[in-house]
Order: sequence, then structure tokens, then C-alpha cells
Amino acid sequence: ITVSTGQNCIFVKGGATGNITETGGNLALSNATVSGNVQISGGTYSIGPSTTIKGTLVIQGIPKGTAQNQVCGTTVSGITLQSDGTAAMIGAGTPSCPSNTIIGSLTLQANSAAVTVSGNSISGSLTDQSNTAATTLSVNTVSGSLTDQSNSGASVLSLNSITGTLVVQSNSGTSDVSQNRVGGSMTDQGNTALTQVVSNKVTGTLLCQSNTSITGSGDTASKLEGQCATF
Repeated sequence: ITVSTGQNCIFVKGGATGNITETGGNLALSNATVSGNVQISGGTYSIGPSTTIKGTLVIQGIPKGTAQNQVCGTTVSGITLQSDGTAAMIGAGTPSCPSNTIIGSLTLQANSAAVTVSGNSISGSLTDQSNTAATTLSVNTVSGSLTDQSNSGASVLSLNSITGTLVVQSNSGTSDVSQNRVGGSMTDQGNTALTQVVSNKVTGTLLCQSNTSITGSGDTASKLEGQCATF
């Protein structure tokens, strides 16, 4: 199914056995099942709640706009948001926008509009990189690693539970890293704007180095090294 400019495509308790491609218009899925992939490169979208996408959801190259797009209460094999100019909310953990179950990984890359990722269960990794607008990653459960790097927009990472490693590096926008639980090690390095490291609980080593401006307090780890050792 292809949705283009001027079209309004809504699935309620329905779906598609193949792929859905949206190049414009509006796409809404509620209590729906898509057996293939969903590719969105234009228009507006509202995915979920109670929706299953057995393939991947790729949202790429959406032009600048004022809409607040959302993915809520959806089970999907993986999500990529890349080079998008319209704001997006990937879960909120609220009745109006329930959490998503992402069987694979979630990638945010080179977006110029704000993206919020909250309350999701992510079986793979969570990558947040090269975004020029603000990104907020909060209250997510990540079975793999979480990487926040090369962002010129502000990034907030809070209250996430991460089985693997947490890496915050090479950001030119501010980064606020607080109250995360990290099963592996945590590294905060090479950031040129203010980075804050507060009340994180790290099973492995917490290393902070080569940051231009860093503050923090209340962090615990098996070993504190570098700038974090001075808090």
C-alpha cells in the first residue's frame, strides 16, 4: 500500500499483509497488524496503540513541519528515525501514548526536529547521534547498549535501565545524564558543551575524560575514573 499527498489512510482493527509506504498525506494505524515493513518519507503519521509491525519502521527524510508525529503502544522489529524535520514522540508511558515494544534496535540519526523516546522496551541497542535538535531518552529498558554521540542539539538521558554499556561522547550540545542504571560500564568523554553526570548507578567502571565542562554528584560504580572521580 502506498499513501501519497492528499490521501488519508486509516487502519482500525485491520492491516496489510505486505509493506506500507507513505510519501505524503496521513497514515494512522490503530489495533492493526502489518506483516511487512512500514517506510515513511513524508506526510504525518500516528502509529498505534495496539499495533504490530512484523517488519521494521523506517521514518526518513520527512521535511520540516509543525506536526507532532507519534508511535505509541506498538510492537515492532526495529525503528529508525533519520534526517527528519518534524517532531516525533516514540512512546510516553502514558494512557494516551503507551510504551512500545521494540524487538530489535532503535536509531535516531541526523534529525533536525525534537525527538522524545520514553518508557519503551528495547531488546537491541539505542543509538542517538548527529541530531541538531533536542533529544530526550527517558525511562526506557534497553537490553543492549545506549550510545549518545556527536549531537549538536541538547540531549537528556534519564531513568533508563541499560543492560549493556552507556556511552556519551563527542557532543557539542549539552548533555544531562542522570539516574540511569547501567549493567556494564559508562563512559562520558570528549563533550565540548556542559555535560552533567548525576546519580547514575553503574555496575562496572564510570570513566569521564576530556570533557570541556562537566559537573556531577551522587554516582556509584565499581570504580570512578577521570573527571568523575573528583565529584
